[in-house]
Amino acid sequence: MQEKLRHRIARFEQAINRLKKYSALRFDELFERDVFPAIEREVHVAIEALLDVGNAIIAAEGWTPPKTYKSISRELHAHGVFTETEAEWAEELTGLRNILVHLYADVDYRLLHEELPLFIERISKLMARLLRYLDERGLDPPLP
Repeated sequence: MQEKLRHRIARFEQAINRLKKYSALRFDELFERDVFPAIEREVHVAIEALLDVGNAIIAAEGWTPPKTYKSISRELHAHGVFTETEAEWAEELTGLRNILVHLYADVDYRLLHEELPLFIERISKLMARLLRYLDERGLDPPLP
């Protein structure tokens, strides 16, 4: 696997491991420790890594290049990489990414904390699906 892609996957795993530790803590503990900016960043990194791997698969397969982040999940679904449900999850994650990047002043920390376990579960399943696809196809894509 290309070094840049391998690095992004490793960074994804690091982000997920940190988020798992944070999700085990109560909201007030996280608030007192002032770690919500770190949680936001790890969520953002995990989503970006997922999008990068998905985009690398699309490029390696020669499929239609995505014009938006949301179109990455649609293209992966169109070619059977993601189920319809998984594509919907990925689109929701892309929406969360957009909130973190563009509407950062409006992030609801309580909601972020409540949804963290579900986020971890879903994004981990999506990344596992992408990595399984890479392995099954013997793909070694560079990042586009």
